[in-house]
Amino acid sequence: MSVLSHPGMKFRDRFRAMKEEATSRLDKAVANVPLPDIEGASLALELAQRAKSNLESCRCDYNERRYADAAEGMQQAVEKTSKAFGLLTGTAKPSQEEMREVGHKSFKAFLLHFGEYYPKMIALMQAQAEIPDSPIFDSPGMRGVGKALKTIFQKQLDELPPVDKVEAEILELKALKPEIMWKPTLMLDQSNKWVASSVADLKKRPLYSAGQKAVIGAGKGAVSHLGIFKKETLERTNLAGELGEAGQRLFSLAILTCWHLEPARYPSVGDYWNLSAYNESAPLIQALPQLLGHTEAAVGHTIGASGLALKIIRV
Repeated sequence: MSVLSHPGMKFRDRFRAMKEEATSRLDKAVANVPLPDIEGASLALELAQRAKSNLESCRCDYNERRYADAAEGMQQAVEKTSKAFGLLTGTAKPSQEEMREVGHKSFKAFLLHFGEYYPKMIALMQAQAEIPDSPIFDSPGMRGVGKALKTIFQKQLDELPPVDKVEAEILELKALKPEIMWKPTLMLDQSNKWVASSVADLKKRPLYSAGQKAVIGAGKGAVSHLGIFKKETLERTNLAGELGEAGQRLFSLAILTCWHLEPARYPSVGDYWNLSAYNESAPLIQALPQLLGHTEAAVGHTIGASGLALKIIRV
């Protein structure tokens, strides 16, 4: 029998012990949530807000059949959002050197300091997976929440690739050349491994179903009402949630779009691209409405994460 459920323990004492136990589990998890400095968070917010403007331009250009301009707008929206996400997670730093090193290859914003970020992400997920085992979830009102969280957190852990595989793929990614990637991404050619994995990722079911979000949201509301967790702990938890939502599709969007700035902007003069290829028959152009939806979600959550990070830092 758990000490928390001992019949001789008064309700008040049992509640206090339960609160301390649950808080310790969540604190262990959120200690691994990245928190940028104020410069990084401020720059991330500005970049994400600019990305929102790029998306509006992209949508307008697409509707007016200016397909090359729409592709350029999409590239810029994803690039700025990727850089913002990198600044928030610490995989990129707020310096001219690092922003230039990423350049227009937006996926590099995920890679520059990935070796520092990945162990923290694993530790966060492992600590998260232990949270639903807390006695606070062993009640009729919270049991469904705990079960949903356990399923999601375990799925995340099961899908984590080993470090050596990640390191090998980072080296391969850094070697990718625009002249090799431009046509496969424009045509969404799935004989290219990076295109195939990105397209598959965009087709995946969301990590949280609408039903799970509703259950978890109700559970979070109940826990907040009971005053179980400290305000700062809940804010770091919400930051983790915003970052998780922002990053779900962002890397795949970066892989597909980062090659389409200069080729969508200028006629080729002996170069590898063809400006006229940005037409309504190109698979990338046909996919733009779907990509807009994914990017719009990433931008919104990145703006939310930037605001939360600034709030936490300033306090």
